[in-house]
Amino acid sequence: MRAFDRGLAIDQNQWLLWHGKGDSLDSLDCHREAIEAYGQALEINHKNVDAWFKKGWSLACLNHYEEALAAYDEALKIDQNYHKAWFMKGIALSELKRYEDAIQAYDRALAIFQNFAIVWFSRGNALHVLGRNEDAIQAYDKALLIDPNDVLAWSNKGNALWNLGRHEEAIQACDRALAIDPKNAAAWSNKGNALFNLERYEEAIAVYDRAIAIDQNDGDTWSNKGSALCGLRRYEEAINAFDQALAIDQNNITAWNYKCLALYNLGHYKEAADAWSNQGDALFDLERYEEALQAYDRALKIDANNRFALRGRECAADALKYAR
Repeated sequence: MRAFDRGLAIDQNQWLLWHGKGDSLDSLDCHREAIEAYGQALEINHKNVDAWFKKGWSLACLNHYEEALAAYDEALKIDQNYHKAWFMKGIALSELKRYEDAIQAYDRALAIFQNFAIVWFSRGNALHVLGRNEDAIQAYDKALLIDPNDVLAWSNKGNALWNLGRHEEAIQACDRALAIDPKNAAAWSNKGNALFNLERYEEAIAVYDRAIAIDQNDGDTWSNKGSALCGLRRYEEAINAFDQALAIDQNNITAWNYKCLALYNLGHYKEAADAWSNQGDALFDLERYEEALQAYDRALKIDANNRFALRGRECAADALKYAR
């Protein structure tokens, strides 16, 4: 860094020095300062394609995805065959939830360089989010042909197979991931989901416990463990699991739903009504007003005088009226 600063003290018009300073700053995770340095380089040499790309990278590291897109587009104006810029543009679009556009960007990258495993993997993720699970599996398979040890591709393939109801195949994919990395919490959790859907609840609970031992802050895994415990009618333990999930995310609707059912099945009707009311509050916060009304109604069916449910229902009804 000092060498770049000494050079720039002599001549501030050396774009290579600004570029090098930007690279050094970026390697130190000083992304804001790196963006400034790349900006200085680009003022001197506007056609510096690598500086545009790296400026976009630094912007993306700061979650400034719209600005990153603009930088990648500038790079691609200069070099349409810059496959890394197409790839990173796809990543930025995915972060902005513009998945169809992201897939198009990934396709442009792959048209230039097909043996790019991470692009196939990222394309699979975008397809998966769009519910195009068959296409996602094909993309993950392409990634795995290039890199058979891609743990995340095996794990995410397992999740896509699970979404298609192909649970035995999902377990096999997760097992491949875990053979490579036994500490991959997502793969354990995805395997647990497949076992749950096969009603192999004891096995599912053991697998969820493996995931939780690695990552205690995954609320969905706690919630899914609770659901498996409900499948065995171990409702007290299930409630403890749901409470763990809700301590992580108060708006975990699945956890609220199953906690309500567990309390009801234990005959704890007042607590069940309160839990339905809390679920209504979570749905209200997510602006899912019709579902919130249904949750409040379920609370009131159990306890017609539940003041929290009555108040919540009134607010949800008003919000739904104005939303329309």
